[in-house]
Amino acid sequence: MRVSEQTKKNQIMGHIQKNGQRLQQLQQQMSTGKKLNKISEDPVKLTLAQDAITSIAHKQQILDNIDRNYAWLHRNEIELQHIIEILNKVQDLVISQAGSSSSSEGRKASAQELRALEEELFDTANAKDEKLFLFSGKKSFTLPLEKNNPLQPAQILVTPPAPETIQIDENTSIDTAQIAEQNKVDISELQNADAFQAFFEGHSSNAYQIEITKSGAFGQAMYRVSDDGGETWSKEGILRRQIDVHNPDGKSDDQVILRFITELGIVNDLNNLPINNTDLDTLLADSEALQQNLIFPKGMEFIFTPNPPYHYAGSEETRDVMIGDLNSLKIHHTAKELFFKTDEESVNTFEVLQSLEQALQENDTEAISGRLNDVDASIEQVLQRLVTTGEAISEIQQAQQHLEEQIFAKQEELSHLQDLDMAEAAVNLNTAELRNKVSLNAGSRLVQPTLMDFLR
Repeated sequence: MRVSEQTKKNQIMGHIQKNGQRLQQLQQQMSTGKKLNKISEDPVKLTLAQDAITSIAHKQQILDNIDRNYAWLHRNEIELQHIIEILNKVQDLVISQAGSSSSSEGRKASAQELRALEEELFDTANAKDEKLFLFSGKKSFTLPLEKNNPLQPAQILVTPPAPETIQIDENTSIDTAQIAEQNKVDISELQNADAFQAFFEGHSSNAYQIEITKSGAFGQAMYRVSDDGGETWSKEGILRRQIDVHNPDGKSDDQVILRFITELGIVNDLNNLPINNTDLDTLLADSEALQQNLIFPKGMEFIFTPNPPYHYAGSEETRDVMIGDLNSLKIHHTAKELFFKTDEESVNTFEVLQSLEQALQENDTEAISGRLNDVDASIEQVLQRLVTTGEAISEIQQAQQHLEEQIFAKQEELSHLQDLDMAEAAVNLNTAELRNKVSLNAGSRLVQPTLMDFLR
């Protein structure tokens, strides 16, 4: 087989280019520290390396979120512990005053202490971490608990007078009692609505109804009270300008008062209008004039809209944190869960405290003892959330450890795919340099220039 000079030249140039490319590849690997720099070098390995990079970035983001929320959860745990400390002080105070040996003066002093504890509890419920409130759900910038105004205008309903039964014929009669009940109208639509000037004062979750059972003016008309939608009623009482709204046979008393006279405090609270003594005297005189000949018709009702001392203004939804690709974890509780009645087993903590304060002020031993179980329930209500918070912290710690292990494993896999063994690469680079130099020297000797090369 004849080997021409051109064939020999092409082969030599091919080997030189191949050695030069290998040398360039090794130099690039040494400068970047990676085995793979272009997809053409190894498409399969480079794809696997990119998948590993994406997985590490995703898991690292989850880990960063967990780290940020771990501090939030830990702060929640601290505040929950503080709430339980406050409620334990309340429990100790109630137990100390539940015995018959306690004096009236001591209980009144304890009532003041209980009031201070209630204020501390309210402040703790509104605790925040920097600018974010802890117990307001997803509405982190919203104050969780707000105080309700103790004053509200009474909704006044009247039943149009109607006979008991209307006889149509021998076989047909109509009972109008139910029709009359359904046709109650709001007295604010009547011309003399201002004459009644009825206001409720106090806090309660009960929906009170005060019904006039006998027509008449103040001191003559009779009334009764229901706090359960009309299922049970109190005994009849004489209607005065100020009455205690209480049904002994119904739910616990919340010390709500129905007033039939506009006072300075009521006007200021409802309308935020400053009033001087002259205006007040005129207003009270007008009230007396309006109410002087006022007759309360039988069937009239004064409706109290439930008005607890505090209301929850946050979100029903709570904040969650991702602890895995498909797993999320609730990281805190709302003030509604902690302090309000959300099911049959829970209690309204603030109503319990206010009821206890009232019992201490009135030196009511039976009422104080009767509320001990509610205080226990309030503590248990918060303690359950503290336990779940502790479990969440433990679960987050386990998730952190698991994610760190997964990230480490992926980093090892990525290192195996793309990281360069510098010692091996240095040897390979020296070898490639030597091969390139030898191939150049050999080529220069094998391919000698001819006369034709010079003539070109």
